Amino acid sequence: MENEHAVAILLNGPQLKGHSQIVPKRHVMEIDELNPEEVYAFSQLLQKARRRIDQIFDCSSIAMMNGPKQKTQPHLHCQIIPFPKEQGLRELIAKKFNVPEYVCPSEEELTKLANKLK
Repeated sequence: MENEHAVAILLNGPQLKGHSQIVPKRHVMEIDELNPEEVYAFSQLLQKARRRIDQIFDCSSIAMMNGPKQKTQPHLHCQIIPFPKEQGLRELIAKKFNVPEYVCPSEEELTKLANKLK
């Protein structure tokens, strides 16, 4: 599946069956590097692929891999992972990295973070 500015790839070494990636055809590290036409095409293909995966597996999650700090592939891409309904991204991350599923920051910590994000 593809359009003028992006391509959907079904992974041959998936985390789960149906695991796919949406990749812009022009190599960029961050979504901010795409022009508006490329962002539109990228998001349209992401929606189309996610809908199709959801029809087949009745579940999906999307994770955007953006920026030079992500380690898996050196380019912008979105992962579409068809998680079973009984398992979600939190559980997968918690198991893989041996961390709690939920971290509950204090109200003060949340306020500080919210102010930084403004």
